[in-house]
Amino acid sequence: MVDVSLHLDNSFHYGLRSFLLAALVLLAIVPYCITNSRAVVTVNDPHFGIETVAQGLKYPTAMAFLNPDEILVLEKDEGKVVRVVNGDISKNTVLSLDVDHLYERGLLGMVLQKKSNAIGESEGTKPNYVFLFYSEPTNRRNSTHDVSINGTECKTQEACPENQFSNRLYRYEYKDNKLVNPKLLIDIPIYWNNRVYPMAYSDILKGDDDWRHYPLREGIHQSGKLVMGPDNNVYLVTGDGGGCLNKDGCYRSIKNGFLSIKSANKINGTEPVGMGGILRVTADGKAVGNRGIIGDQYPQRYYYAYGIRNSFGLDFDPLTGNLWDTENGPHFGDEINLVKPGFNSGWAKIQGTWPVINYTFLHFNSTDRGIHLHNSPSLNKHKLESFGGKGQYSEPEFTWNASIGVTSIKFLDTDRYGEQYKNDILVGDAYGRIYHYDLNQNRTGLNLTGSLKDKIANSDLEDRDLIIAKGLDTITDMQLGPDGYLYVLSYTGKIFKVISKNTLE
Repeated sequence: MVDVSLHLDNSFHYGLRSFLLAALVLLAIVPYCITNSRAVVTVNDPHFGIETVAQGLKYPTAMAFLNPDEILVLEKDEGKVVRVVNGDISKNTVLSLDVDHLYERGLLGMVLQKKSNAIGESEGTKPNYVFLFYSEPTNRRNSTHDVSINGTECKTQEACPENQFSNRLYRYEYKDNKLVNPKLLIDIPIYWNNRVYPMAYSDILKGDDDWRHYPLREGIHQSGKLVMGPDNNVYLVTGDGGGCLNKDGCYRSIKNGFLSIKSANKINGTEPVGMGGILRVTADGKAVGNRGIIGDQYPQRYYYAYGIRNSFGLDFDPLTGNLWDTENGPHFGDEINLVKPGFNSGWAKIQGTWPVINYTFLHFNSTDRGIHLHNSPSLNKHKLESFGGKGQYSEPEFTWNASIGVTSIKFLDTDRYGEQYKNDILVGDAYGRIYHYDLNQNRTGLNLTGSLKDKIANSDLEDRDLIIAKGLDTITDMQLGPDGYLYVLSYTGKIFKVISKNTLE
């Protein structure tokens, strides 16, 4: 656990603490300790050093390099895309958006599609696309969806709370240090689910099960990480869209809420809406090959994988082209997955390597990290949704028994750190730690030995040798820069650079 003895200025510290408690802690992952931007950074590998290259960002969620000296960074709550130039963040906003930023909503994901000019074409003849995923208040732009409640058209956000926001994927062009010409690619309206207004709760307990009378949309489990595939298509991971914090709430979620969907493995459930999976889309917003893996209807045709609870990490293996992700569990069962086309991650019936058989384990408890203690029965994969055999469940390549708040995943496609690390996997977490994994010979799994041979970290003692750095605060993104070095984005506003020892002066 990192040192929290030093403190930030009052306003920033209060805002950070409030958000982390509400989003990353209470509602998203586990009851993490609150870190700050002055935490002590330690490196367990003597070949590494860590430098701070930028600071002062506000709740950054993603970054992407324009060139060796310029980095685009997203600020979740501000709705700003900031251009960091040689570490300077001042007066460099390239886009300012009106985002719904309650809890985990906000400006969440970004990936760049670099210019690929043909021979003889000038540098400026093709746009440099920037893809953004964010929660947009639908009452502040024209929506393509009908909005009504109980048959009455909604005129205002107050009158129509189910129309508060949609999760949307946009494509922008980057010109003259600005993001322009937005094109909407995917629109995911967040439908009502199990959550209700407090005044209606007693009515439901008395038997009123028409929850549509009391719509209130969740603000958590939005995910939003974006990555460009080797096929030059955009891959987006979305969370299940909500969270149930007690047994009754989870029951209602499964019966008639965000977990009653086929993409959450509810047999004969409602059709997927775009959440709880990995979506694949062309740069023009079309389904790849104009067909889907699990179905051809909208939005099924976008699904590359499903059964995902919440995720903050996606990356492609540079040698095999395989996609990998990270996934957060409800106090137990954080995962690292190899994601093949049609992959089913198992949620909400399986998390980690265990069936979810008691939804009280989803309840937040500030005094218990929620270690999974079930003597679980064997998994019954036949009870999972397969979309007519088109989807297939496979177990994680690595699982944490007690959640560590796994976040970013990155392949080290670089020579900067020597053969020991080249093309290996690095994974970050909400405690500010970076884990290092070797892959097996065919790169379809991790090279795990000793007590980790079962692919499960049963305690902190078992995985401590995997940790190569800590104290980096909550890690929201890791990217390789044009210089071949790893850059780490911290939710407390810093960008770190991991350098090899021989580059230290």
